[in-house]
Amino acid sequence: MTYADTGFLCSLYAPDAHTPRVLSRMKRQPLPLARLSASHSATLGTRTLDILHVAAALVLGLADLLTFDTRQAALAKAAGLKVPRL
Repeated sequence: MTYADTGFLCSLYAPDAHTPRVLSRMKRQPLPLARLSASHSATLGTRTLDILHVAAALVLGLADLLTFDTRQAALAKAAGLKVPRL
């Protein structure tokens, strides 16, 4: 399992001197964050923290996500997580 900090992720979304290395690494080991963003942000209107929360749950191998945020819940469901009704 690999953790990418915000500096790494920023180079993915805002090209800088590190971007070529980030893209190279992403080809070898894609992060759920990039996949979730590319697949669902436009249609669900999810924001950065929505994506980070759901990606963290996926990386940790969790089955459920507890949230009151409707966009985050929609993303979690789309990613295969259960979102219990609270």
